[in-house]
Amino acid sequence: MQQLRRRAVQVYQDEGFIPNVKKTTRFVPRYLQHVLGTKGLYGSPYYRNLLCWWNARPYSVDNPFTIVRVAPDEITHVTGLGPNPGRFQWQDLGKVQGGDWDQSDDRFEGLPAVENSEPNWRMSGVCATHRCPNLSHGSSKLPIYQHIPLSTSMKKEIFNALELNLVRHVSLHNLRATCSEGISILRNEGLLPFIRAGLRELNLNHRGFYYYLNYLHKYYLPSYQTAEPLTVLNVDPQRIRCRAPRDIDRWENIGEVRAGAWDCSNSVLEDGSKYRSVVNRFKNDTSWEETDIYQEAIKQIESGGTHWNGCRAVEDVERRINHIEKLYQTIRDSGFKSQSELHGKSVKSILLSGSFDRSKTDIAVAIGRNGEFLFVDGNHRLAIAHILGIKQVPVRVIVRHLMWQDLREEIHSTKTKQDLSKKAQTHLTHPDVSDRFT
Repeated sequence: MQQLRRRAVQVYQDEGFIPNVKKTTRFVPRYLQHVLGTKGLYGSPYYRNLLCWWNARPYSVDNPFTIVRVAPDEITHVTGLGPNPGRFQWQDLGKVQGGDWDQSDDRFEGLPAVENSEPNWRMSGVCATHRCPNLSHGSSKLPIYQHIPLSTSMKKEIFNALELNLVRHVSLHNLRATCSEGISILRNEGLLPFIRAGLRELNLNHRGFYYYLNYLHKYYLPSYQTAEPLTVLNVDPQRIRCRAPRDIDRWENIGEVRAGAWDCSNSVLEDGSKYRSVVNRFKNDTSWEETDIYQEAIKQIESGGTHWNGCRAVEDVERRINHIEKLYQTIRDSGFKSQSELHGKSVKSILLSGSFDRSKTDIAVAIGRNGEFLFVDGNHRLAIAHILGIKQVPVRVIVRHLMWQDLREEIHSTKTKQDLSKKAQTHLTHPDVSDRFT
């Protein structure tokens, strides 16, 4: 699944949004067919017949479970179908397919199943081979399925089917249980929890895609002005002293351009208990138990609530403290690194990855009408940067004021500095536009 997600992201980066949607549309039905099958429908002859008809139409396939015997040395190549050559799955049962997928130059000898001495399944075109003990005892013939593309994740069950010439490893019990649980969630909790539970069951992480698609939706609205959503700038942390409004979310509002007086903030960093507690702990050597954030967290937990990044028990608070202690030591010893440097991915790749986590973000800021930086998220890291006197930190811009965005567009659309307005010329060293005339 992770590899398919990476493939989808790669297609998006290489070919764009529309081709990615088209390929995703073709993939999703196959994936759902396989998920339904692994939940029990592969054990139903009606479902298998439906797959055979779907995959072979307009042709017909007699018995996709036909077993033939061939010499192992006749299997020399693997197919070139898909991003994983040689791999087919149960939802391809009885497939009849045109194209040049059978013209691959990939040799069977290069597959891990051949190099590994342990028993293993590996796909080869529309057949699957197994390094069973018969081969090591001098057998020259190997039973294989002729028309069943198999998944390696089901190798034990398929081995039973291979020997007995029937599919007996699944039942409808798992599917019924899953559907019953889903119906119960839908009735008792509502539609959104039902959708979330369904996505978890399918092992899909939808949040990052949702955030990015939300931005794209705004981007393509003619009446909605947006800016670069994933810009990371290197900024002097001392320039970040005031807070942005609380309704600005570090991911939900990426790329927004807002008018109004939202940037006229009187709230400073010290107003937040997280920032204040980190400063007291590492600058004033205060114990964690004496900090405001610790006391607030314990009070909320005792009353049955959550606090401090979802802490529900004292043990969670202790783990949170250990994390911040390690974070401080890492930044002090190794310097302040961006999320891209830490994870070896771009911000966009992190956002669209299957392992996306909302906490994987650089310090998040908004930019006001005069280019001032307003804090959005990243209390602990910003406080540590202030304590250690770090000169530059990576920040990700979430929202820009409309007046500032107009100034940015003037700077980026003007050919020479001399043609800029006086106000624009005074901001040429601002991190958000400093790359224009360098």
